Amino acid sequence: MNEKLEYYNGSFCTIKPNHLKERFGSATGKNIKVAVVDSGWDYSQNDLRIMQGVGLISDKNGFELIFSNDYNDRIGHGTAVTDLILQLAPDVSILPIRVFGSRLETSPDILVKAISWSIKKEVNIINLSLGTLLSEAIEPLYKICEIARRKNIIIVASKSNSDDWSYPAIFENSIGVASGDFENQFDYKYFNEEAIECIAKGYNQYVLWQGNKREYLSGNSFAAPNITGIISLILEKYPNISLENIRTFLLEYSI
Repeated sequence: MNEKLEYYNGSFCTIKPNHLKERFGSATGKNIKVAVVDSGWDYSQNDLRIMQGVGLISDKNGFELIFSNDYNDRIGHGTAVTDLILQLAPDVSILPIRVFGSRLETSPDILVKAISWSIKKEVNIINLSLGTLLSEAIEPLYKICEIARRKNIIIVASKSNSDDWSYPAIFENSIGVASGDFENQFDYKYFNEEAIECIAKGYNQYVLWQGNKREYLSGNSFAAPNITGIISLILEKYPNISLENIRTFLLEYSI
């Protein structure tokens, strides 16, 4: 099987060849709809794969819930996250939901509303390259994530860049992702007994930025969309499968 030992996370572990690309490489994410709850999409970059999105935040007050058709990205984060998903799954449809204004800050209420709106739009996956550390957000956030799970909507959430646990990444009804150093976007490690299940490529990712520029970016935020892209390919081949089925696939193809 050409397994090898690699030093990872403080110890040596077995690294298997990744056959996921062989199994799902012909998939493109066709007929899969992904909600990207983030800072929106840069209007200057026309792309037919980007659906009409919404804005849920006031630019004057970053914690005020205001519904609008303005999903224009002010800071580039959501555009970069979206680009990573499209690199892996070029035929997915992206639904941008803007919850950030001019800073990477939002409120739990806005986040819950964004997930709720995504559910109503019947997306297949919700990408959350964000999270909260607030304990008062746990209950309402968990409840809306559970509603998504029961409708077979997969939530992929990045871990906080701090050492603290963040929500919803550690919920069992979501797939938590942290950043690792891998050769390509198809490579990842999956730990089914850990709160943060996936370690995916998150270092030095060449991504689309504002003004049709490209930048090298790193962080947990940019690891989550790689898992979202992989799940999009799986769902194209096996539509409407459950979160537990997705976890089975992720475990099987973990390197």
